[in-house]
Amino acid sequence: MLSRRATEEDVRDLFQPFGDINEIHMIRSADGTSKCAAFLRFASRTSALRAIESLHNSAVMEGATRPLIVKFADNKQQRQARQERNSRREALRCVAAMGGRGPTGAPGYPGFQPLPVHMPPGVQPMSMGPNHQYPVQYHPAFNPAAAAAAAAATPQPPSG
Repeated sequence: MLSRRATEEDVRDLFQPFGDINEIHMIRSADGTSKCAAFLRFASRTSALRAIESLHNSAVMEGATRPLIVKFADNKQQRQARQERNSRREALRCVAAMGGRGPTGAPGYPGFQPLPVHMPPGVQPMSMGPNHQYPVQYHPAFNPAAAAAAAAATPQPPSG
């Protein structure tokens, strides 16, 4: 990580001993403040490899809080894979923050909200374990008591 106060000249001074630098691009936010990162383009791959071997995770810039991360830039696939990993990691952090359970107690599913189930006559819940209830419709031929209860509970249209 670069120091927030690091200039392009500071970065050039730090990396120049490893070889000729063709380009330095300092990463800044929209308001112009430093994001503590830069891209460098060395004249040769060998120079870049020497800088990586010498500085990665071993040098801390004055005013910085962490060591430099010096590596080749990620390609598009590597960036996408890193973004997916970070998204999954963030989702797991959310679940962990809720004690490993979602807000309704459903394990592992942040934001899971079960829908209310209104049981019509002849339908009985079947337990599949904690927090899992599925309505099961029994055919009247297999459950005559449920068929009689369903017939009695069904409103009859007015005759006449």
